[in-house]
Amino acid sequence: TTTNTYTVKYESQLSNPNFRIEIYKRNIDDVNSITYTSVPFSDLFTNNFTIVSGNEVSFTMTDSEEDIDLTLNSTLTSGTYRVVFKLYDSDQVIDEDIKYVIVKKKIE
Repeated sequence: TTTNTYTVKYESQLSNPNFRIEIYKRNIDDVNSITYTSVPFSDLFTNNFTIVSGNEVSFTMTDSEEDIDLTLNSTLTSGTYRVVFKLYDSDQVIDEDIKYVIVKKKIE
């Protein structure tokens, strides 16, 4: 299995902070497309996180800085994915950070 590790840092005085991840995949209908579509978390990773809303999953942090290990799904498909880390206060988005995962599979 392959694991991607992301360092998540957080400093705030929010009343009810919570952390979520949403995965987007670049549309491949047009080679020049810059449009991404939200896909289920399990399309890219196998971690067992709780689905919060739509394709968003939640994760917990006990410290202000933590490494989050996400295990890649062995059946993923080639493409460009956005991993969007979101900070919420209750149900209000406060900030987000985007990381990219590019998957290239051999053609057999």
